[in-house]
Amino acid sequence: MQKSTAPPTDGKKKAVYVLVSNPGDHILEMALLSIASLKRFSPGIAAEVLLDPATNESLSGERYKIRELADRLTVVDESDPNPMIVSRSIKTRMREFVTGEFLYLDSDAVPIAPLDDAFTKDHDIALCLDGNVSTPADFVFHEFESKTFREMGWPFPVYPYYNAGVMFVKDNPRTHELFRRWHAIWQSCRQRGLFKDQPPFHKAIEEPGLAIKILPPQYNALISMYNAGVYKARIMHYSTIRFEERDDTIFHGLVKEIKKTGHIDLEPIARLSKTWYPWTEPFLKKALAARSLPIALRALQAKLSGERPRLRLS
Repeated sequence: MQKSTAPPTDGKKKAVYVLVSNPGDHILEMALLSIASLKRFSPGIAAEVLLDPATNESLSGERYKIRELADRLTVVDESDPNPMIVSRSIKTRMREFVTGEFLYLDSDAVPIAPLDDAFTKDHDIALCLDGNVSTPADFVFHEFESKTFREMGWPFPVYPYYNAGVMFVKDNPRTHELFRRWHAIWQSCRQRGLFKDQPPFHKAIEEPGLAIKILPPQYNALISMYNAGVYKARIMHYSTIRFEERDDTIFHGLVKEIKKTGHIDLEPIARLSKTWYPWTEPFLKKALAARSLPIALRALQAKLSGERPRLRLS
């Protein structure tokens, strides 16, 4: 492992990202948008990026901007032809590369409000429930998750089932041991061609003694779960699936604009923090169709004031 020469962020609140990217994808641009938005809403939170040597070597031209925006970069000695394997390997080990407590965010998770109060004092880790469900009856265990449990011969998990895309992590012996278990279990899955990190995480947290806090869904609003907006969302988590083909959220448009021009436009994010509506489809129509009164009222207010929280690329 080789650390950057940037000043240490010890003692500061910090957000951590794992970055495995090449010039042909949009992953780095996603991270740029998330970090820039983090700094706009939470200037007291430092951004640390864990990346592999191949990604580090690719940071030239517009991609160099990640060095300027992040407070610290740490190069982790990890390589594989499959970038998903590299990313998951670093993620399941990230506790050993970061000093102090931190808030982990996937690159496609964008802060749209201050995040200081996500740092809990009384728990080892804190996460949102997967699918943003509120009761066990609402949870749907999808095939892309259940496949790992089935092929590993594990019993299917019971509620609560967490989403590991946003996670607060304390720095103590319990969390270090958790990440050691998580990485070891993930490695066992990897040997069978199963690369998802969330099922191994849930096997790792089965050991007793870990204090887990359930964060409100606003801290990891999985926007594909919603027909309209997410009331009082603090972090919006869009999807990287078929990213190049899609332009249905303002995040897809903004990331593609960064890729095309190098410009990070945060004004649509600022408007989004007031409307909580991420879709490019006409927002009042969609919000009313979803019968989401708070979102509809916000959207109406934005419309009357001339705000339009969407971006389409020509």
